[in-house]
Amino acid sequence: MLEKVEEFNMDKVIQEFELLTRDAKRVQRETLKRILEDNTSAEYLQSLGLNGRTDPESFKACVPMVTHKELEPYSCCLRIQQHQRKKGLLPPLDAPHHLRKHEWGPYREVLLEMFDDCLWWTAWVGRDY
Repeated sequence: MLEKVEEFNMDKVIQEFELLTRDAKRVQRETLKRILEDNTSAEYLQSLGLNGRTDPESFKACVPMVTHKELEPYSCCLRIQQHQRKKGLLPPLDAPHHLRKHEWGPYREVLLEMFDDCLWWTAWVGRDY
């Protein structure tokens, strides 16, 4: 038998939202803890010496304030499956998605590292080598 769905109540939604956001600091700490737990083996966190610790205090003590440029080596790696392998160039990052291939502007470089024993290639994009 189908369960009866409760009627939408905007006041109830607002009340629940206010309850959840009343203690934003606690919510942020819980979110950070959950992120750290999910990423304990991440190369970046290991390189900073967290060694699997997931408490916000350790994170604050070990992780410096950084800019996007400093994190770029960890974020610009694309994972490409073997069946998607292509040599050559990729469109610029700001290329509009609606343009056809021949309408793209200048290309950005791509360098592929090949691993025959795994299912992935690593592509480093937008770098000067």
